[in-house]
Amino acid sequence: SRGRAPAALPFLGKFAPRPGSQERFPAATMADGEEWTQPTIDTIGKLIKKPKMSDKYLKKPPFRFLHDIVTEVSKETGFAKGLFTEDEADPEKLKDKQSKVDFLNKAISVVCFALGEKIDVVANKIVAGMEPEKTNAWLVKLHQAATTCAGAASDEAVQRVLSGESATAPAKEKKKKKEKKDKTKEKKE
Repeated sequence: SRGRAPAALPFLGKFAPRPGSQERFPAATMADGEEWTQPTIDTIGKLIKKPKMSDKYLKKPPFRFLHDIVTEVSKETGFAKGLFTEDEADPEKLKDKQSKVDFLNKAISVVCFALGEKIDVVANKIVAGMEPEKTNAWLVKLHQAATTCAGAASDEAVQRVLSGESATAPAKEKKKKKEKKDKTKEKKE
């Protein structure tokens, strides 16, 4: 019958239509990202000129891209002014994972405090390139904070972060292998 794909197309792999399906190609999936990148393009993309908001970078945002967004939003709106040190403002000086996580934790916290709400995003996962949909949701919240909370609310949020307050969950401590070995020996005895 016309319009139907053959039942077995091994070269299509997971993209092959299900047997008996009327689809020639499967519907777009969440992995395509348009559902969660478009709001970022519509908000942050209209607030700043550089970096350009593109699906390519929003689907798996690299740290440098996010750093440039945060610093450019601050320059354009005055939101989070004074939050970052001179070294933190220079992406070339943020080479190791911990400094990148610290930068993002400050940026996430200032948005949370300014808006007075918790945002479900984890800096470690952002740096690892995981959960881009949550990263994009945070960028939309950054836009909201930058356009509605500049001034006193921003200054107060910055002071809270600089005083050591954090809106992000503390990192879970990893158990050392030696501790595990010791516990295993105790159980055997």
